[in-house]
Amino acid sequence: MNPHRRSPEERLTLAEAMEERGEYAGALELWRELALELVDASILCRQARLAEQLGYIEEAERAYRRAIRTDERLPWAYVGLASILMGRSEFAEAAIFLAEALNLEKSAITYTMLGVTLISLDRNEDASENLQAALRLDPTYEEAYFNLALIKQKTDRRAAESLFLEALEADPDYADAHRELGWLLNEAEPSARAEYHLRRAVELKPSDSWTRVYLGNLLWKRGDISAAIPEFEEAIKLTPNWALPLWSLANVYESQELWREAEALYERAVTVDPHDPIAHMNFGRMLKKKGDKAKASAHLRVALSIDPNYEEASKLLAEVQ
Repeated sequence: MNPHRRSPEERLTLAEAMEERGEYAGALELWRELALELVDASILCRQARLAEQLGYIEEAERAYRRAIRTDERLPWAYVGLASILMGRSEFAEAAIFLAEALNLEKSAITYTMLGVTLISLDRNEDASENLQAALRLDPTYEEAYFNLALIKQKTDRRAAESLFLEALEADPDYADAHRELGWLLNEAEPSARAEYHLRRAVELKPSDSWTRVYLGNLLWKRGDISAAIPEFEEAIKLTPNWALPLWSLANVYESQELWREAEALYERAVTVDPHDPIAHMNFGRMLKKKGDKAKASAHLRVALSIDPNYEEASKLLAEVQ
């Protein structure tokens, strides 16, 4: 029987069954048809959710916005739309929709999403309040613990460590929590405990460049250069257009006075991201060590043009003048 000749109820059941079987493209076609035929916000949300999953972000946004116009009382339409806006770094608008969702229904997920959004808007106090509200609703919600820890690590390292551990108690396989806890511990000393958490993060999420960079830095800090270099190289392989792994490995070569290798990596770093002040500052520092004052000065000036408050770049520039 042609599925398009079925009743709306039959097609809804079929769309749900197709999703369960992993037949996402066919299911999305049915959700699209049903969304056009029926004035139903929940169907529009089903279309939006699956469209987003398949990478049709503009379609998903339109469907969520239409769902809100169709029924202003459906909280998950606001949450879905906010998720798309967060993905585009449109945090101010996302916060408005998440607050509206919370007016309709209190949810640990929504409180946490709003907390994350407010962190991105540098509203840490408001973010903390929302994350704590999430934990009052669900004391085992690892994402809320994790994001509270990210706030606390700037001002209270002991509290941050405790919160990362709470996140890991709720989910022992939470790779990001292992990574950030490992880095937090490494900042004090490159201990076996710090290394354990970073290696566990690599095991759980081997494609995470941040973890590779963190582990490389721990090994370098401990003096194990031969083990550190492959971690930075893997990070570069995973994210070749990201400057940070490039200049991180260049830092290692610079510390060994392997000038040719370091310079090649610094060149790549400032090429892939000309607006990275740290890449320019590091390159300028190395060039100063080599005695190339003119080129060092040029990169340090670029670093300061990007970040006028960059004290280290300013100090180095004064030394090469």
